Parts: sequence; C-alpha cells; structure tokens
Amino acid sequence: MRKLVIVDDNPLERNGLRNLIDWESIGIAIVGDFRNGKHALEHIPDLEPDIVLTDIQMPIMNGIELTKRLNALQKRAQVVFMSSYEHFEYARSAVTLGVEEYILKPVHKDDLLETFGAIVKKLELQEQARRERDEILQQIERAAPLLREQLFRELLFHGASESAEERLRLAGVRPAYGAHYCVGCVELDGTAHAGALESVIVSHAVKSFAQAACTAAATVIAIELTSRSYAVAAVLDSARAPSEDAVVDLFIKLQEHLSIAYAVSASIGISTIGERLGELPRLYAEASEAIRSDYLSGSGHIVPYRLVRDESDAMDMIPFGSLHACVREALHSDEAAAADRIMRQFVHARPNPSKRYIEGLRISLINSIQLLFIDGNHRFKPEASALMQLSGEGAPGIAEWIASVIRIAKTALYPQTKDQYDRIVDDITAFVQERYHEPLTLQNIADAIYLSPSHMNNIFKAKMGKSVFDYLIELRIEAAKRKLINPYSKIYLVAQEVGYANKSHFCQVFKKYTGATPSEFKHRASVI
Repeated sequence: MRKLVIVDDNPLERNGLRNLIDWESIGIAIVGDFRNGKHALEHIPDLEPDIVLTDIQMPIMNGIELTKRLNALQKRAQVVFMSSYEHFEYARSAVTLGVEEYILKPVHKDDLLETFGAIVKKLELQEQARRERDEILQQIERAAPLLREQLFRELLFHGASESAEERLRLAGVRPAYGAHYCVGCVELDGTAHAGALESVIVSHAVKSFAQAACTAAATVIAIELTSRSYAVAAVLDSARAPSEDAVVDLFIKLQEHLSIAYAVSASIGISTIGERLGELPRLYAEASEAIRSDYLSGSGHIVPYRLVRDESDAMDMIPFGSLHACVREALHSDEAAAADRIMRQFVHARPNPSKRYIEGLRISLINSIQLLFIDGNHRFKPEASALMQLSGEGAPGIAEWIASVIRIAKTALYPQTKDQYDRIVDDITAFVQERYHEPLTLQNIADAIYLSPSHMNNIFKAKMGKSVFDYLIELRIEAAKRKLINPYSKIYLVAQEVGYANKSHFCQVFKKYTGATPSEFKHRASVI
C-alpha cells in the first residue's frame, strides 16, 4: 500500500476526499489528514507518506510553502496540488517545485482515480528501478575485486581507453587529480612447480595483501599472470610524486608477507613512477625488465628499474599489440604453423635475441592468452601451469613450447568435439546472415572473427567449396528474390535492402546469378 496524507483547511473537504473513492482498491492507504501545511509538516517525517495531496490556499502555511519545505528536507513524497483557482501562477509554481499533478476543485471521482492510479503505477516503476539499481550496485560491489583485476590487466597490456576512468570508478577505484602510478612484477623463486592447491593459496595471499594495502591515499591491485608471477599496480593519490623509498617499502612488505606467512620466496621488479593512467603499459614493461635483469643474482631480491635502465635495452621490448593479434589468430589455426609464424615475426626477425628478450616473449605470450581466456570467461586450467617454462634449448625448444601453449589454450577455450574450422565457418555464416544488408567487405568480416581476410577465406572455401564473397552474394540474391516476389516492391529499394547502394550493379550481379534481370524475374513471378 502507498501511504497518502491529505492537507486542506476545510474539514468537510478533507472528509469528502477520504470517502470519495475506495482508496485501498487502487493501492493507497490514507495515514493522516491535516488542516494546513505547518500541521502536516510536523507529522510527515514520522508518517513518511509516498503521496501528499494538498490544497494550495491555506492559512499559516500554504501548499506551495509546504512543498518547498518537503523539498528542503529531501522527502521523496509525490506532491499533488489542488485548488479552486485555475491560475497560471499556481501552475508555474507547481512546475518549478517539481509537482507534476494539479487537480481543480470541486474534485471529481474520475479525476482522483485517473490521477492517483497513474501516480501509484509511477511509484511502483520508480521503486522497481531503485531495487534494480541497488541490486546492480551490490553485484558491482561484490564483483569489484575481479573487475579491478580484469581492468588493470587490460590497462597493463593495452593501455587506457576513453572509458577507462569511468570503468575504474565502477570497480571502486577513483584516482584523484594528480595521481601517480607504479607497477611491480612479482615472481616466485625456485624452479619447482607448485601444486594446484599451493598456487591458489599463494594467489590468495598476494591478492589479500594488495587489498589490505589499500588506503584512502593508495589503491593496490594484484593481477595473476601465471601460477608463479604477478603484476601489482599501485595508484597513489598524491599531488607530489611519492618517493621511491615509499614505493619500495610497499613491495618489501609484500615480500615479507609471503616469506613469513607462507614460506614463499619472491623476487620483485619495480617500475619508475608515472603520472598518467596511459603510462601503465610502459611501467609494466619497466618492472618486467627489472625482474628479468642480471643486476642482482640469486633469489629474494627487489630491483627498481632505475638501477638497470639502459637505452640499448629498447630492442628487448616486446610489441605486445602485434603479439596479441598474432596469438588471437593462432588459436584458429594449426599449432605448429602458428608457432612458426610467431617465431618468424618475434624471434627470427631479431638479430641475436637476448635471453631476457626470450623470457619477455614467454611472459607476454602467456599474458596474451590470459586476456583471451578472460574475454571468453575461462581461466588457465592447472595442467597449463606446467608450461610456464620453455620445453627445450634454442629455437626448436621455443617453437615447441609455443605450439604446446597454443594447443592447451585451444583445448580449454574450445572443448567441443566439433572441428575448429567448422566453428570458424559457423561464425562467418552467422555474421554474414545477420549483416548481409550492410556494405560489407572481406576485411569487415575477418575483423569480426579475428582472422586475416586471406586465412578466413581459405578456411571457408575449404569447408564450403566457395569463397566468403560468393556466399555473401548468394545470400543477398536469395533475399532479393524473396522481396521481388512482392508485386509492390521497387527494384531500387530492394537493391538497398540487400546491401547494394548502386541499382545498376545490383542488376548486373542479379542477372549473373539468376540468368534474368530483376525486372524479368519480377514479371515471371507475377505471371505465376
């Protein structure tokens, strides 16, 4: 039931309004009636009505003043004005104060039923919207740690998009103006692979430390890269750049936390301090460079990037965007061929790639697959963790390892028994059937399924016996034939509806595929 209070200085009219309609039949309960605005205002906070039906002209406090006071108190009650005077000033006051309903006296039964029925429905919709919003906010709050991890993974490897700051706020991260950023790469020491349970425990330890390290002046997010490596991003809300000592101290505490509580030794590389969100990929590259450097040997070390910075190392940076595109295409092709393409583009193309570069390529490839797993709501399965190290020496070992990682990723992402090329063909046909009426190009279609146009066309032709372009044309012509059967159809409109901006071109293609012009086909259809 919606609660209603009536405010009118005439007791007969108040009583008449109570009895004019069956209020309960439209979902309203009258919880009080009052002789003026001041009298009503004394009781409204306790009654908490949903609707206030008030006269405008009253002694002591009129309806307009009452509404102003309710607005000042931020009461969400829906106010309905009533008055014997149809006056522009009253109507203007109603609009200014946010009052949407205005009833003239004498009040009629039908007016009340119509007005308050609509108000009840509106209040129900508003309440439903509030419930849905609260539920969404609760879901966002529950999912905030996962959202933060996923968002910062994208920021580290792809950089900041236009919506990045808005998505940060949704994930509970609100960088202040002048915020600074720092990234640490954490790698567990030792060569032995932990079991699945131990990996989960350590992952929880790193992420719980990051959550506990969050303060009003800093947000810390841990991103699991592999079962033995993590990226830790720190957002520091400080107008002045924080000192390196303060940043290093944060990672010393993480290292101590892992060592004391879990008997785990970790080495950490720390980036310099950046001033923009878009610098995160560079900061991550610096931290990765520091952890892979030979500056300190052994285990359990913390290495700031500034100690190992060298302009000659620029050649060792991995072009992640190009690698990610290559990996995405590799998941739809033969593993050995995919490994060969990656080797040609990222290993053989470089003169004498350093051990540090190969290690960076390994980590970057794993991170690329992690991003694709997240996009597909998947996660690396335990057996994939066994491939965190290269499987052999030299180029053959690297290629074998790349092929193995791609094979495991494909198995996890596409567990169905259906042939992988069949899935690609299904994706192509579904996209073309949905969008054939648009001015499509092979590049448009290829982009939609993350393949190169030539590779996509080869797969499609091998499975379907025709090119993607031929399939698109056949689909358009069949659609045109169905439309031309309609005696009222116009050829130029049909051409546009099936994806041809030029009528002459449409007519040429139509005749090539059917042996008749659209006009001839239309005539034959009408005779039949």
